[in-house]
Amino acid sequence: MKRMINLAAVLTAAALMPVCAAYGAELGTEGGIYRETVKVPGSAEYYTVTVKTTCSGQDADAYISAGGARAVIPNGEQTVCLRGVKAKNGAVTVEAAAGPGETITIEDIKAEPGSEYTFYQGGDVTEANYILALGGRYYGPGSSEAEDPIKILADNGVNMARIRLSNAPGKGRGDGTYYLPEGFQDLADCLDLARRAKANGMAIEFTFNLSDYWSNAERQIVPSEWAADIKTELGHDIKDPDFLKSMTENEREEITDRLVELVSEHITDVMTQLKNQDTVPEFVSIGNEVNGGLLFPFAPSFDMQMNCGSFEAVWGDDQTDDDIPMPAQTEALARIMNAGYEAVKKVSPETQVVLHLANGAKLSSYTWALDIYENAGAKYDILGASYYPAWSDNTVEGCVDFCDQVYEKYGKQILIMETGYNWNAARKDGKPGQLVDIEAYKEKYPPTPEGQKGYLADLYNGLRSVSDGACIGAIYWDPLMIHVEDPETAGASLSGWAYRESDDEPDGNVVENTTLFDFDGKALPALNVTAGGARLTAKGGVEMENGLTAADAVEITSEAGTASAGLSGAAAIENTSESERNVCIYTVSYDENGELSGVAAEEHALRPGETVIADTPENAKIYTAAEGRLCEVE
Repeated sequence: MKRMINLAAVLTAAALMPVCAAYGAELGTEGGIYRETVKVPGSAEYYTVTVKTTCSGQDADAYISAGGARAVIPNGEQTVCLRGVKAKNGAVTVEAAAGPGETITIEDIKAEPGSEYTFYQGGDVTEANYILALGGRYYGPGSSEAEDPIKILADNGVNMARIRLSNAPGKGRGDGTYYLPEGFQDLADCLDLARRAKANGMAIEFTFNLSDYWSNAERQIVPSEWAADIKTELGHDIKDPDFLKSMTENEREEITDRLVELVSEHITDVMTQLKNQDTVPEFVSIGNEVNGGLLFPFAPSFDMQMNCGSFEAVWGDDQTDDDIPMPAQTEALARIMNAGYEAVKKVSPETQVVLHLANGAKLSSYTWALDIYENAGAKYDILGASYYPAWSDNTVEGCVDFCDQVYEKYGKQILIMETGYNWNAARKDGKPGQLVDIEAYKEKYPPTPEGQKGYLADLYNGLRSVSDGACIGAIYWDPLMIHVEDPETAGASLSGWAYRESDDEPDGNVVENTTLFDFDGKALPALNVTAGGARLTAKGGVEMENGLTAADAVEITSEAGTASAGLSGAAAIENTSESERNVCIYTVSYDENGELSGVAAEEHALRPGETVIADTPENAKIYTAAEGRLCEVE
């Protein structure tokens, strides 16, 4: 039988186990805070902590944290996994808090030796300047002041920016029917986005599309400038379907050799420019969703056909006798991938190269494509996968199982390169977007702001539980490609996924109901998940001379409202200044005779309004240092 205890609970420690320290307890709260320090086995620097939880909803923004790691508690019965938990003096302090309105239970806390761990909560920022140029505006949670969307994401816990570089977007350089607007997603635009991402403390995942247009498993169009180069240097018109149909093997080899050189030159040049402005990406992917290969028809991964109109791979009933043959060219594919890999490493040996494939959570189709690259000898460091419940028809649990199996077989870390979820059932004009809800989530995570929020909390927690911490994060697509109201047509958007060659008008924004901002650019509740859940502030207390405030009570603010809770054996330290503070909290301990017995220090970078809780053990004094001032916590 569960005991439901409001605001606080007493945690009873079980016997120390040989592998992990297991604790049995239950906590119920409808707005409050719980803290308990528990012993850990061994003397590891980092630990993995798991906690069994239940949560009746996401309104309370309930979170659990320990030793620098933090997670929002997902809906339903879950096992929350915290990795990279830093122990202090053989123990970790487990903290859970929730706003009003929800019931949270906690039981069975376990800790076992682990390792340092960073989980990337990523967001694709490629469309930021495009939307801003159209007049779109972004507003942080609860704010009426428009801000740079990259800053809003970073301020709310998004710690990685994905930036997708297309070679030369513009009219006449798409698939013949559609094109991407000129001036966006090109090198100048992406360099600007990279500067802003780094200025806001974000890691960067930089994608080389190797195309002027959208690229994916079915479409990999050679950039127009490279096609022109090949025509000038080699005399071959690779935009001419008749030439491609009659191309000899010698001509194919000659063109492939040049494409290998162009890829190497392009990636070297861009990486050098990124390095010169101090924005070297932590991760790079060569191509986007490259299941079908690259640079069609010169490096396809398997036998297929390409139509003459849009240069897109076709299958089944879409095939015609007029199609361009595309026999598999896996040797050429590996040469191109490896040329890109080596160009990245030449400029930045530390940058990790991601092999990005679609069909995440579809194990057989994903590994089928991956084995083509493995067998061809393609070089990469990290496995990337796109995972959308709508397209994989698989739940978070299925995605976790997929990651476990891929990691077991290939031994590579995994980055979910794309994920997304509807916050509204349709676009503002009432038309469907590109994601369709799956049956398994129709009740649990409906297409509402709360449903999107619940999905993201569930996904993050699930991915952190992958064996050995092998999944290192997930990148949301697309958080920023929001609706921009057309003043002449109610409900229509000025933003679009692409522009029509026929009239140069946008063709509709198919992701505006999956973004992390609503139709008016206001932050959606899902950003509370990336931000770490409910926010603490010191309640009352004493303001110190170093711009910090110490208190023995906190206010817990969530989407549903605010709750208050007192602290026992701890103090809330809030940055009440108007600028970020690098804060060090010192615990000076004394023995029973009043003699100094030890000094411990914890460092925190606190933004304005940010609060941390420090233990105040008996026979100890607590000091805070900031801005060159040392103040005792009374």
